[in-house]
Order: sequence, then C-alpha cells, then structure tokens
Amino acid sequence: MSNSKSNHPTIVLEIGSSFHRIGFSGEPKPRKIVPSDIPFPSISSPFQPISANEYHSIISPLIESLLIDHLLLPNPKQHRVLLILSTPFPPIGFVNSLLTSLLEQMSVSAVLVTSSSITSLYALGLKSGLVLDVGRNEARCCACFGGDFLPSTWNAVPAGYDDLASAFSSHANSSRETVPSLEDARHVLNHALDNLDDWNEEDVACVLSSCRSVSIESGALRSALRDVFLDGFEPDSLVVCVLSSLLACPIDLRRTFWRDFVVVGGGMRNNRVLDLFQEALERAVETNRRFFALKKIVGDGGSLRRFLFKRNLVAWMGGSVLGAMNLERERWVKREDWLEGKVDHDWTVLG
Repeated sequence: MSNSKSNHPTIVLEIGSSFHRIGFSGEPKPRKIVPSDIPFPSISSPFQPISANEYHSIISPLIESLLIDHLLLPNPKQHRVLLILSTPFPPIGFVNSLLTSLLEQMSVSAVLVTSSSITSLYALGLKSGLVLDVGRNEARCCACFGGDFLPSTWNAVPAGYDDLASAFSSHANSSRETVPSLEDARHVLNHALDNLDDWNEEDVACVLSSCRSVSIESGALRSALRDVFLDGFEPDSLVVCVLSSLLACPIDLRRTFWRDFVVVGGGMRNNRVLDLFQEALERAVETNRRFFALKKIVGDGGSLRRFLFKRNLVAWMGGSVLGAMNLERERWVKREDWLEGKVDHDWTVLG
C-alpha cells in the first residue's frame, strides 16, 4: 500500500461542517474548497438521528461531485483516499455512507479514516501534542500520542466562531441596535479581529455587510472574547475546554502535550488573539482551584505553536503529508474487503 510505489497519488479529502477540502497528497494546499451543507452533529446544534438512507442521499452526490466535478477525476479506481473527519467519534451511518460512496460507487482502491486532530500534528512534523480545533459551531480539544488520539481527553464546547459572533452582536446591541444580523456580526468581527489593537478607543466605526456604517462600542469585542474564549471559570469557554483536556491527560505526559499545544481552525484568526488566549490560560491555573494541579506546567510558559500557513488548512495539509507516507500501522479499508463484508466498525485511525 505504499504510496511511494504508486504513480497514483493518494486523494486527501477533508469532510468538514463548514467546508470540504480535496486534493492530492504531497501538494501544499487543497485543489478545491467547497462549502458544506452536511447536517453535522455539534454542541450548539442538537443532533437529530438520520437514517442510513438519508445519509446516503446526501453523501452519494457529494462524493461524486467532489471527485468528478471538482477534482476532475472520473475514474479514481487506482487511487486510495485519506478521509479526514473533524471528530474521532462520527456516527456509524455517516462513515458507512462515506465508505460505501467511495469504495462501491467511485471504486477507489482503499480508504483510511482519520481525525483532523491527528493530521494537524503531522502538518507540523509532530505525532504527539494537544490540539484545539476552533470551528464555526464548536471547539474541540484532545491529546494525541504517537499518532493516535486519547479518548479520555476529548472535550467539545459551544465556543465556535459563530458563538463568538453571536456574543459580539449581543454586546454591541446592548446599548443600541447596531448589528442587526449574524451575517453582519461575522462581517464586522472578521475586520475587528484583524485590527484588534484599534478596539481600544471608546467607539469604533464599522461597515456592515449591507455597506451601512455604524459606530460600535469597543468593549463589545473584548467582552465577547472574554465570555466565549477567555473566561477561566465558564464551563463552555475555550480556556476551560483546553485545561480540562490537559487535566485528563496522564500526569507523566501533561508536560509533553503542553509543550506541543496546537490551535487550528478558522475560528482562531490571528496571533494577537492567541496572545490573549495564552494569558487567559496562565491566569486560569492561578485563579481556578480546579486547575491548580496544572500551575507548574502552564505557569512555566505555554508553547502555543505559531505557523505561517492558514489555520483552517492545517488539517488538510497534515493529511497531504500523511497520505504520502508509508505508515507502519495504517488501517486501510480495501475495496475488496469492503465488498466481501470483511470490514468491521473499528475505524480507529492510525493506532
């Protein structure tokens, strides 16, 4: 199964709640990024059970479109697929539909199911670390060790980018109606986070998505960041999410994971916000008794990994690296085994 012995590069496919990304292993970025309309379960959007037939009716045309229309690959039989999912605990029907579409409908040679947390580390040349993925609807954190994730450290909270935008809108509208919609809130928030230092003035002039100019109190942004990301006592904040995952790690490995703490996803936009986040983590272990055991590790100074490429592409880029490797413990689902019913429901990714 070594990719290096094949003239057909591995297809790297990331299925996300906001976007799907597809391309080939060994390439620096995905060839296509496509908006997602798959009904993903999340903390902020309670999941309604979906039947196998409903999953198939959604997944089947999606896979066909991604491979044929977007990747321009009408006959992928000689290719294998590295399938990246945002959660290590996907619904069985969901993964079954993906495997059926890829192995039966498109007849790819093999599929390896993996988690975005693991591939994010591979993008940075790591196999172990603590990964925080801040998405649109939620944030997920877990520790990975030796190329496998530790289930006991998995934690998810409703602290995604839309939650930050909603909190920002609420604070901005507390004294006067200035941000009428979530779309306006996202639009202003994008600009605000890219120009965070400007939000120290009393009021900040902003242009909404409708091109209407408004004046917003500067405290609205920092209040939203504090409530959703930086509060060391709020159970659903990013700070508590990360420290809870670190606390769940084996004691002798906590420092190892903290040394390689990676923040990915489109919800964490710039290094200035990361600076505030790191300060909030250090403050929380000093003030919240629940995390006093982490004082020495976190207080010694965090090691939030900084990198030049976009955080929302890290998981796919790691898949590009992984797909080009000859893994020793890889668990590829081969087409012939799938068709003969020899595959069970253990898709434990690499370990």
